[in-house]
Amino acid sequence: MLIGEHLRMRTNTMQRLTNVIYLVTVCLVVALSNIDVAAGLYKWVDKDGKVNYSTTRPIENEVSKENSPQTTDSSASSHQPKGADRKPANEYSGGKLSLNFNEVDLAKLFAIFADFSRNKIIIDPSIRQTVAVHYFDVEWEPTMYEIAARNNLNVKVENGTIYVKKNGSR
Repeated sequence: MLIGEHLRMRTNTMQRLTNVIYLVTVCLVVALSNIDVAAGLYKWVDKDGKVNYSTTRPIENEVSKENSPQTTDSSASSHQPKGADRKPANEYSGGKLSLNFNEVDLAKLFAIFADFSRNKIIIDPSIRQTVAVHYFDVEWEPTMYEIAARNNLNVKVENGTIYVKKNGSR
């Protein structure tokens, strides 16, 4: 009986340790994705109130006077495009954006969707592909799902968080 208790306690300890390691890994991925998204990406609102993301700075006459280009920062408040009711939840909001990248990491791209939709993001750290993306004035959520499907990824929006993982992974 004493050996059985010892084994059960050891198993519980190992499960707790595994859970802690997983949690730390997820926190690191979230922290790194938030830092990485700001590197070399511009976000601006054009004269029609549309949100744009690009690696190149926009031409001055494309930008509304009150919204100068800024590097993306998910901690800063985002401008809401005209007519968009952007909610930080899993409800579809219908907000439109433009994405113009010749080469962008998928992790950065999904961090942009999180920034735009005001959701948090948890992304599988093994996702390291780069893609070319050129979308103009599109609704963010269907575009996000389309990009995920084309890159064999599974995306779920739940409780204000976007979860991104490779298809078939747990």
